[in-house]
Amino acid sequence: MTSNSEHLPDGIRGEFNGRERPEEAWRQEAQKYRSLFENSAAGMFQSTPEGKFLIVNRVLARMLGYSSPDEFISAIEGAARRLFADPERGREYARRLEEQGAVLGFECQWLCRDGSASWVSLCARAVLSPAGEAVCHEGTVGDISGRKSAEAAQRESESILHSFFDSADMMRGIVELVDDDILFVSGNPASAAFFGLTGETLANRLASDLEVPAESLQMWIGRFQESRQTGVPVSFDHVYGPARGQRFLSTVVTFLGMGQSGRPRFGYVTSDVTARKRLEAQFLQSQKMEAIGNLAGGIAHDFNNLLTVINGCTEFLLSDLARDDPRRNDLEQIRQAGQRAVSLTSQLLAFSRKQVFQLRNVDLNYAIAQTSTILRRLIGENIDLVIVPQPDLWPVKADPGQMQQIIMNLAVNARDAMPRGGKLTIETANVDLDEDQFARHAVMPAGAYVMVAISDDGLGMDAETQARIFEPFFTTKRQSGTGLGLSTVYGIVKQSGGFIWVYSEAERGTTFKIYLPRVRGEADNIAGPEKKELPLQGTETVLVVEDEPSVRTLTARILHRRGYTVLEASDSREALGKAREFAGEIHLVLTDVVLPEMSGKWLAGQIQDARPGAKVLFVSGYTNDAIVHHGVLDSNVAFLQKPFTADTLARKVREVLDSVA
Repeated sequence: MTSNSEHLPDGIRGEFNGRERPEEAWRQEAQKYRSLFENSAAGMFQSTPEGKFLIVNRVLARMLGYSSPDEFISAIEGAARRLFADPERGREYARRLEEQGAVLGFECQWLCRDGSASWVSLCARAVLSPAGEAVCHEGTVGDISGRKSAEAAQRESESILHSFFDSADMMRGIVELVDDDILFVSGNPASAAFFGLTGETLANRLASDLEVPAESLQMWIGRFQESRQTGVPVSFDHVYGPARGQRFLSTVVTFLGMGQSGRPRFGYVTSDVTARKRLEAQFLQSQKMEAIGNLAGGIAHDFNNLLTVINGCTEFLLSDLARDDPRRNDLEQIRQAGQRAVSLTSQLLAFSRKQVFQLRNVDLNYAIAQTSTILRRLIGENIDLVIVPQPDLWPVKADPGQMQQIIMNLAVNARDAMPRGGKLTIETANVDLDEDQFARHAVMPAGAYVMVAISDDGLGMDAETQARIFEPFFTTKRQSGTGLGLSTVYGIVKQSGGFIWVYSEAERGTTFKIYLPRVRGEADNIAGPEKKELPLQGTETVLVVEDEPSVRTLTARILHRRGYTVLEASDSREALGKAREFAGEIHLVLTDVVLPEMSGKWLAGQIQDARPGAKVLFVSGYTNDAIVHHGVLDSNVAFLQKPFTADTLARKVREVLDSVA
């Protein structure tokens, strides 16, 4: 085989045909062309018209993994067609070269020495004889593997990016400003779906044709112009509606320059943040309710101390007056007002979630059935009561009395919303809340619940009223409402670990849905065993510990009248001193839960360590401490809620003293 170095391309030799030049000059000229051929940055070759390589430079050989041009020509046996990874591309290359006499920028893959494929760009031409016949082919080869890899990476990146934006809920696209309108140049499927164009495209559509409200259109145009003037992206939150319903959107727009039409062009990215806004509103409402609840609870606690004294002293005065005494009427009015005040403070405690609950496993179907007779009398004859219980209803952990109070309060609320009569429906159901439903409710965890729905077909409420209905003292009943009925319901539901939702439209009725967590086990009998009447007197010794002087004095006075020996103390230190000094037996420690310096629970423990036989009765206006965990009374703890009457106190003291230790 002839060495590659002994050849000179025919095209180069052709430059000297028919010329008479000295031999030395001819060799110098040939060396110049050979140097250019060998040292070119691109691969170069010369082949026969049939595709057999005559000569290649070192760059081309090394491009395909060969150590020298001779190795390259020998390995492929000189045939160019052996290099094409895709034979069809090889035939296309040969056809073009034959028909057109030249090929420019022909991209294909050539096989390397190790069997891999490398992307190359071919430029070749046919060298013709004076007769017009192809003498040979010569050309250059460029390695474009790097460019092809970069292009592939870019395509993959763009594909991923487009896939992300097209499949995401986030809306994106490009628009142009057209006078006082917006022309969509492009938009992903989420954008089209937002405007009700499922399966269609936004391209070449005007915003005005998509029923975009005029105020929204002008606001968007203003933001686009702002981005154009500043040259930086502009982000803003806004409400879209009401053409297709009110939605909360968060948008970022940026000026992209002038489009081919000569109009300003902008890119936009928009997220539907309706769910987030609703969650924020729920969180803010929860914070507000918590603050109001703390205030209400504190007020109720102080009022309970006052009412304990007012009502207790009123009872003392009434008991000392003859039945025909004219002053009795005034005292009766005071007592009735005091009892109404007790009811109000009880409702405030329910709202603030500071009541004491006696929890049991409750069958809500049974609780509703027990209340139905009272409900029918309460709502009147012009309202139909329909009860739809679900069979095999799961039990819930709740206070039976409080559950019945919820039903009564919501029934009264429904009755007042149907002044001309209507239908009140109470339904129960077992509900398994899955993750999708959890996402819609936002603050209500997934799980198993028992649902109670109380619906009416009355006047309904607007959105502004619905936002405030659970606030204490807020009422739409100008003449008769106290504004505590629904706040009481809210507090009881929350303290029971449940959730309450309201669905209402003006003139179309209202539905309250209450969800309480399911518990395992059987429901208890709500009625419970009958309690025997206890005596109201005794002879035991009672240590009364109360930091409010008027309450302490009244308590001691009630117990003295019932025959008890009473020791009084204003705080824990004084109580411990009295306990040490008293020589006789102390049968009962009656202590407030919250005392100066040390708590009532700590005091009770100290006294019981020294006097193991002493029993304990805790008293408080509300409990927000270690005695009651989240408002749930420990089973082994005796508790009396303020305000109390003389008989209530005497009966509770007797109950604790007669209990088995």
